Amino acid sequence: MPLKIGLTYDLESDYPLNPASAPDANSEFDSSRTIRSVKEGIYENGYELVDIGNFENLLNIRKTLRSKADLVFNIAEGIKGRNREAQVPQLLEYLNIPYVGSDALTMSLTLDKIITKQILISYKIPTPNYFSYQESGFKNINLKFPLIVKPRWEGSSMAITSESVVKTKQNLIGRVNYIKEKYRQPALVEEFINGSEFTVSVIGNSPPQALIPMKVILNGNEMRDKIFDNSYIRTENIAYIPIAGNNILEAKLRDLAIKTYDAVGCLDFARVDFRVNKQGGIFVLEINPLPALNKKDALAVSAKYTGWSFSLLLEKIIKAALNRYRNN
Repeated sequence: MPLKIGLTYDLESDYPLNPASAPDANSEFDSSRTIRSVKEGIYENGYELVDIGNFENLLNIRKTLRSKADLVFNIAEGIKGRNREAQVPQLLEYLNIPYVGSDALTMSLTLDKIITKQILISYKIPTPNYFSYQESGFKNINLKFPLIVKPRWEGSSMAITSESVVKTKQNLIGRVNYIKEKYRQPALVEEFINGSEFTVSVIGNSPPQALIPMKVILNGNEMRDKIFDNSYIRTENIAYIPIAGNNILEAKLRDLAIKTYDAVGCLDFARVDFRVNKQGGIFVLEINPLPALNKKDALAVSAKYTGWSFSLLLEKIIKAALNRYRNN
């Protein structure tokens, strides 16, 4: 009998955008094309697919799920708050059902950019200098402008626009207040790193494997003083090309990706984003334990350059989870 794999996910079409919400509030959710590709990949590997969908659907079938699925492939983003990515893992842990991907704790702490940075710093992993906006204001700003302002717990470049990079205290205050009012959460303020942007996908456990680092190309050019803002999430203007001609940088990026992956307790798969400045300094921007599984996104593209088809990539991730549960 083929293994039965449940698939949990959030579709854009499941959540009509509330006019009162931020304009990019649904950016984290997947397109029907992405989910169709994942389903096809699961079938191609010989598994039986159990189409679950979002957290509410999972709740509705929780009492019978153990008889329907041997393993759940979770790519659900969740609905609200800094623990939203932990919703599905937490319920699956309660139900004692094995699942693909990082556990609830890792999902929560990696979505919170401040907590993630605190962990990186404790492991001596380089990350941009930062502070978190507090109600007391900006009396002691020890960072160098330009700065970049981000929501504390969002992904998919939510709230990141050309106005996110600020060069004056006045603009900083305005942007922080915008995050607070529109996204209803604190802001992370970082020193902006002018330089090349790289992303490294990591697959597996004990030990994990870092795939080839991919340079992020925006409109045909390196990032430098540009930012990956939310408008590029659904466009063709972003490209990923494998690093070439710099074996030392490649080795450092792979090493730091695995150290970051291990530091926050990722499992099975994740993606680590970097900036490298003009002096060669490497900085971890963030780690995403739920990287996009769009065939044109960084994870699938790096797998392609590793010699893996999309279905083989999914098989590598599934096998990593299965081996992990068998060894526990």
